[in-house]
Amino acid sequence: MDNPYSDLLRNPKDVEIQPLAGDASGRRYARWQHPNFGPMVYMDASNDRDGSCDDFLQVASHLADLGLSAPKILARSSDFLLLEDLGDSVFAKILENNANLEKDLYLSAVDVLLCLQKNKPVKGLNTFGTEEMARAVTPVIEWYQAGITGQENNAASEKLVSLVRSALKECEPSENVMILRDYHAENLIWLPERSGVARCGLLDFQDALLGHPAYDLASLLEDARRDVSVQTRDAAIKHFVKESGVEEEAFLHGFSVQAAQRNLRILGVLSRLAVRDGKTHYLDFLPRVWAHLTGDLEHPALTELKTFVLENIPPTTQSNLKVLGEQHA
Repeated sequence: MDNPYSDLLRNPKDVEIQPLAGDASGRRYARWQHPNFGPMVYMDASNDRDGSCDDFLQVASHLADLGLSAPKILARSSDFLLLEDLGDSVFAKILENNANLEKDLYLSAVDVLLCLQKNKPVKGLNTFGTEEMARAVTPVIEWYQAGITGQENNAASEKLVSLVRSALKECEPSENVMILRDYHAENLIWLPERSGVARCGLLDFQDALLGHPAYDLASLLEDARRDVSVQTRDAAIKHFVKESGVEEEAFLHGFSVQAAQRNLRILGVLSRLAVRDGKTHYLDFLPRVWAHLTGDLEHPALTELKTFVLENIPPTTQSNLKVLGEQHA
């Protein structure tokens, strides 16, 4: 039987199109409204990395098999997809006016991670291991530090990689799990009409890898875009530790290291988007990322990395961010 959505994707007749906010990738989104089919989401991945659509389909299928709420695939044509519309109840948007729901929403997001980690991952995923993670922090020197100071510092970059590598090696997991990576309040949709783990709708998961069990939790709780209350953070970590059965002290060590690596990388990646691509609005997130980073570095195992960061990487002062914002030609 022909798929009417495929016909619609090839010939979007009678479709009302409303652009949707994109992300830092090359993907573009729009909501399509059709008188017969209702709302759906159009994804254009033609400017994203090769294989992005294939990975999206594979991961979406896996998540659905676990009973999780990834959008259903309605149709595909090359690098273009029509997806189920999960609505506009994005966690971040809901919490702007309903802060009292924060704990419930975040615990539901933790339950998704617990479900993911209790099941086998998608076959063929690459590993975001120690060496890959250590090398991934170099943009903080190449784009953030250099953008502010006006000087390249290859020696500092290599030293930072070495320190991050050492920190990661000290808490390598006994087994890697599936990580979605961009796991935060703007990629999660509240679906209260569904039950259990399906209440938390999932977006932007095509870059999934194998990694440390604490990585996605750090992504969730140390969000570059919004502050998470101390109460919710503590409740989420406590819930994860209890339900996963991990040893708490070792997990908190791993959490701090994973979070520090992630925040160092984000400082660099967002600076690159501002300096190279002119997306200077991303600089608004940097003070929060810096606060997360300096908090992570208070863990006793990260003393040497803390010393290096505070001595070599400029803080996110308004004057430093102004200099960084002026670098785009």
